[in-house]
Amino acid sequence: MRPQRLKLRKSSRARTRTVLALFDTGSEDGLIRETVAAGLVRQPLIEPIRLGGIGGGVAPVSEAAEFLVYILGKWCRCRAYIVQDDAVDVDLLIGEDFLLRYGLRVNPRRNRVEVESQLQFKRMTQRTIFVASPRGPVPR
Repeated sequence: MRPQRLKLRKSSRARTRTVLALFDTGSEDGLIRETVAAGLVRQPLIEPIRLGGIGGGVAPVSEAAEFLVYILGKWCRCRAYIVQDDAVDVDLLIGEDFLLRYGLRVNPRRNRVEVESQLQFKRMTQRTIFVASPRGPVPR
């Protein structure tokens, strides 16, 4: 799939900016360039890690960023490791973890992302996360 322009913002009330993004089903996690992550909510990792790529390169990582990205008409929460700008060819690489979480799939023939599970996409874009509870429903 070719890179595409997506809207990104820090929070639901923040200003929007456009970034060049790539959906990568071969990457487990998302990556975001250091310069793009400036001003976003940053979280230090418990321990620094090293990300390895197909070409043999290694990128050190000690932080992740959390932000909203606009996909298929909805704002979706996204989390990505912050890497040096020269570690990736795009501003934002969106990995398989995001696609699975939101019930999405990549259609390479049409060069687009499509909804695979309408129910999952709807739940996640409404910011509803479901967990198994041994006690049953939580009273409102």
